[in-house]
Amino acid sequence: MQRESSFECPINTTNDFSKNRQRNAENLSLIWCDVPISENENRDMFIEQFQKIFNDVHIFDNIDRSIDYLTDIKDEFIFFIITDSPIVSNNIEQILDQFRHIHHLYIFKKEDTINQSELDFRKHRKLKGIFSSITTICEQLRKDVKRCEHDLISFDVVSNNNSINDEQEANFMYAQLVKEYLLDIANNENNDTTEMIDYCRQQYTDNRHELIRIDELEKNYNNHSPIWWYTQDGFIYKMLNKALRLQDIETLYAMRLFTNELHKQLVYLHNQQQNNSTSLTSFNNNNNILYRGQQMFSDEFIKIKNNQGGLLSFNSFLSTSNNKDLAIIFAGNNSLLDENKTPVLFKINIINNSNDISPFANISEFSVFGEGENEVLFSMGTVFRIENVTQQHSDGDFWLVQLTLTNANDPQLIELTRYMREQVKHANPRDRLYNLLIHIGKYTQAQSFFQSTLKKVKDSDKKSQAALHHQLGFLYHEMGNLEKAMMEYEESLAIKLSYLSENDSELSLTLANMSCIYRELGHLDLALTYIQRALHIDQHHSNDEIILASRFHCMGMILYSQNKINEAIEQFEKALAIWTCHLPSTHPSIAESLNNLATIYYGQEHYDQALNIYQKCLDIETKSLPTGHPSLAITYNNIAYTYYHKEQYQQALEHSLKAIELSTHAPGDQHPNTQTFRDTFETIHQKLI
Repeated sequence: MQRESSFECPINTTNDFSKNRQRNAENLSLIWCDVPISENENRDMFIEQFQKIFNDVHIFDNIDRSIDYLTDIKDEFIFFIITDSPIVSNNIEQILDQFRHIHHLYIFKKEDTINQSELDFRKHRKLKGIFSSITTICEQLRKDVKRCEHDLISFDVVSNNNSINDEQEANFMYAQLVKEYLLDIANNENNDTTEMIDYCRQQYTDNRHELIRIDELEKNYNNHSPIWWYTQDGFIYKMLNKALRLQDIETLYAMRLFTNELHKQLVYLHNQQQNNSTSLTSFNNNNNILYRGQQMFSDEFIKIKNNQGGLLSFNSFLSTSNNKDLAIIFAGNNSLLDENKTPVLFKINIINNSNDISPFANISEFSVFGEGENEVLFSMGTVFRIENVTQQHSDGDFWLVQLTLTNANDPQLIELTRYMREQVKHANPRDRLYNLLIHIGKYTQAQSFFQSTLKKVKDSDKKSQAALHHQLGFLYHEMGNLEKAMMEYEESLAIKLSYLSENDSELSLTLANMSCIYRELGHLDLALTYIQRALHIDQHHSNDEIILASRFHCMGMILYSQNKINEAIEQFEKALAIWTCHLPSTHPSIAESLNNLATIYYGQEHYDQALNIYQKCLDIETKSLPTGHPSLAITYNNIAYTYYHKEQYQQALEHSLKAIELSTHAPGDQHPNTQTFRDTFETIHQKLI
């Protein structure tokens, strides 16, 4: 939701100092609440100074409007400045309790006197100080921002077993594939930085300070190494840090050239330093041990603590050092931290330093910081084994997490990603990324990619046009917009027929998908005609039984809609037999087939049999799909209705609420399924009143 200006100034209502921005490219935002009217003439100067540190700056002289703005902020951490005044002092504790994403608090006052409320509040762990000038506040803000950016590193964990058994593991798998596909895309492109530079300017359009830095990047990009640019205290590091933390594909895609070049420099340095032992003398003298200290949110630390023996993947480029004492300083002391934070020291053991591990290198020679920190940087997505987690008291009050670097041949890592690669396989890495985004329900990002790519395709490139229109059709179908989906499929089919014969194998998938839409629109005869055309082509041109199974499955759906139940069951069972034979037991296609069989038994009022199969379907989807995938919501809703007909209303209500929760997340409030799920809830709820 776009944030509107909330600044109220009785002296000068024409000036708007709150930077309106639909999205913030960085992790951090600055809010100054209850700015005194006497400082009105200095506001431009305040904005100028603060935007050297934050891209997102908001100044309010009304506490209620600042609270409204805080309510809208998602996925960002707030540095909050308040002016000493009774109204703020009386409300600040409540504000801090309500908005946990307020990271640090600063009090601004010009007088030297300290009132009782300030004395009481000095004990609060989020308070960084009381300041009498913008200069002193900015000095403290720079220190705190650097520390905060260091700590805001996201990760995924997976438990210690050989199968995908929960949503954490599915998220782990998808993050690994996103990294792989982005690097593959960049490797197949030229080194033109225009797209990246334009994107950066869009994100910092109101920030004169960073726009100057972007101009410098454009002019001098090839004069410095990727590591040099990355270690600067500027927009590249901050943008990448947030994008990798949130797995923001739009930003990662725009910055894929730089990310790939940074990765490749680490690969080069890694190989060079392994062949030249003197390059990592200090590292080798420390018995291949590296350290990283950081202050983690306690709920995130618990994920690591509860998965000892499992895998841990840091989504960002990971900064480490052989200096244990420095790392302990970064970890901090438990008694001094916010109650929601846990001090953690990672001890990283490099047992296998071969070429099949994720690259890491001592970057002191290339870093802006030089050799002072003796920094060793790991590439994004590096995977470690969690050996053990223990609390330490001798060197300070912190938790020690011992990690071992894994390699590409780790059996569990291979198992986690193999089947999903098959699910989204495509010769073109960009198409693999598109398929992955749709598969995990990131529809808005996928739509943006398709449309921007389509604009760049040449008029003469009919094959690419047809493929993109087909992908858009599939996307709109997943989003529930059947009319737009059909328009895109028709456009794709028309383009294909301009250069292909009517029986060409490339037509099959588009025909089959159009059949699905006709079925959902109730045009069953047309649906049957199109699936028969697709099946005819596949039976003459394809040896892929999995594709044939998909056609049998689609045929079963149409026959079921025509109330030809026995024929529908026959088609579903043919599809399920093929998929069971050729796919892993947790493949989503098996879940889809089970779901449809269960729906038939539900329609026949065999509720126990239907519920049993729906539960099997849910078990597979939970193991193979990411958190919030739309298919999970459908299955929860189906289970809810089955419990409803078994007159087990409490169980029905619980599953109905879960369906609504998932569907609201993705595909969203406006999707037709979400309203259907709400109708289910109301039907069930009436029985409990």
